[in-house]
Amino acid sequence: MGFLILFSVDKTRLSVAPGASVELVVTVQNLTALLDQVAVHLEGIDPTWVEVIPRYLPVFAQGQATARVIIRPPRDPAQSLAGLYPIRVRGTSQANPGQEGEAQTELEIQLIGDYRLLLEKGEISDVQEASYPIKVQNTANAPLQLHFSANDTEEALWYKFDPFQPVAPPGGEATATLTVKARRTTTDQRTIPFNLVAQGNFILKGGAQVAAPARQVPGQFVQLPLLPLTISVHPPQAQDAARTTYEVRVGNPGSAPVTLRLAGADEESALDFQFEPAQLTLAPQAESRATLLVRLKAQPALSEPREKSFRVTALPINSQAQPVSAQAIFVVTAPQAPSREQFPWWIVVGGLVLVAILIIAILVVTSVR
Repeated sequence: MGFLILFSVDKTRLSVAPGASVELVVTVQNLTALLDQVAVHLEGIDPTWVEVIPRYLPVFAQGQATARVIIRPPRDPAQSLAGLYPIRVRGTSQANPGQEGEAQTELEIQLIGDYRLLLEKGEISDVQEASYPIKVQNTANAPLQLHFSANDTEEALWYKFDPFQPVAPPGGEATATLTVKARRTTTDQRTIPFNLVAQGNFILKGGAQVAAPARQVPGQFVQLPLLPLTISVHPPQAQDAARTTYEVRVGNPGSAPVTLRLAGADEESALDFQFEPAQLTLAPQAESRATLLVRLKAQPALSEPREKSFRVTALPINSQAQPVSAQAIFVVTAPQAPSREQFPWWIVVGGLVLVAILIIAILVVTSVR
């Protein structure tokens, strides 16, 4: 059995902006011998957007009638997503249950709105690095996918984005973090201007993409100078025949933690250096201490005392400070052979006297018996 209810529409494609309205005329043909009422409805879009006048369309036998369909997508960009919506216009016969008619059209919701790119104040994490919050405000009625880049005329900075390609929902916001790091250290504070660039696409319903306008905002990175650590060796001079112990004090005047390694050296390479611990981690504005044991690598020759100057150096591992050194002196005293003038003869004489007294005592005891 053929179709008894036929549907047609006057437009195969409609276009409307959020908050506006567009109309469609639906024509219904009744091929039966009975007066009918046809219920018209649309599938493929939110039914709250649709108004059908009249909702139930009376159609005479072997006749036709028309209904107006008004489509009003809301102004809210989060609800009226830009893109293409395939629509099925359907009608159900009241006089002939089971009989339906159908026509198809397509609705385009236009892309409106734009976006703003904001670079907020940076937070310095250490002398060579800072983090900047990025905010994307999307006023368009489509998701916005961006990718970031940054540049400076001196090529003095490295840039890292997290995430690299954020997606801002329609009528919503997305956030990211830009981390800026100086390529080189400096001994003087300097300000490095840079530009943040955003490019991307609006993602439409149905999969199509529309290029979003590129945005660029300026920023600046204030690079702080590397502050020198402070270091001292106590005592500054010590004397021993082969080894002695020193205390090494290291201070961090900077605003970031510093991890460093201690090392010792002397010009003649005659000394051995043992630090405990050999690696220190200093909090900002803090001091730490280590014990240094200095030893001769070989026994000294018989000679007068000799001064051996050595240097203790604090070497930052994470480049948060400048290396620093302190000098100290190890006075080597060689063992002296005893001279005749210094020989302890009184010990020998005393020993002989004790032996004589012991012999006399034995003789007296023997004679008495």
